[in-house]
Amino acid sequence: MALGLGLVFLLGSAVLFGVAAVVHFHSAHLSLPINPAITILTVLLPIISLLNSYIYPTLLHSAHHSSNPFHRLSPTILQTLQGLLTTVLATLLFEDVLPSTTVECLLDNQWLRMFRAKDGESIRLIQDTLNCCGLNSVKDRAFPWPKPDQKYSICAEMFGRSQACRGPWRAALRSSAGADFGVVVAVGLLQILSLLMTREGTNWWNAWRSINWGRRQRIRHSESRPLLEDVTDADEVVERQDESPHPRGYQSLPANDQDNRPRVEPSTIHHERNAWNDE
Repeated sequence: MALGLGLVFLLGSAVLFGVAAVVHFHSAHLSLPINPAITILTVLLPIISLLNSYIYPTLLHSAHHSSNPFHRLSPTILQTLQGLLTTVLATLLFEDVLPSTTVECLLDNQWLRMFRAKDGESIRLIQDTLNCCGLNSVKDRAFPWPKPDQKYSICAEMFGRSQACRGPWRAALRSSAGADFGVVVAVGLLQILSLLMTREGTNWWNAWRSINWGRRQRIRHSESRPLLEDVTDADEVVERQDESPHPRGYQSLPANDQDNRPRVEPSTIHHERNAWNDE
């Protein structure tokens, strides 16, 4: 059970990281009036939560066996910091989801900032992506900039567009903020799940590592087995030698066989005459 929840935690963190990364690049592409620090922290939050959940059981074990006040408070400090970061991000993102004068003011200020900086590339990306021209109308600070002899931009006539960018740009802001808000809330739920699992005394990280270690050992064993299939067991060789009726070595035959087998005896020494003496 704990291992299954651990797998859900890992997959959930990976999915949330991917969603937050896509939202961050989408917000930058459309120059949405969201602080980049908020979107970047939202991308990093699933990783922070994963690392926090990984080291939390170890810190909790050390805190129970340590007299150092910092060691005893370190698990609580980390969980509190992550909880505060999650709460702050959720609050800031939720403000951009709800319709309010603040959101309208953010849109106006962001477009005015790009217009004054003559950042035509950013405005062009917004207009081309959302198929619109200008902010409040198709002639309101639209790109391309009007020439000296022109009063308004010719964006609408050039591209055949009749929609201003405020409506779709506002919708893109709400959808991006809502997606990031969902990521932050999901990370908070995963943090609660991790605390409940650790509270029950189940260190699912150790279980996950032990499963992977056992799998690697089985793979190594299966890869090394073919090299030993044709090798005869040394114990079997010894047993076969012991059961052999005629083992090798000296005095290996039974007593009855030794009596019946021919023996090679040295010949007697004869006193041969010296041929030199006969002469």
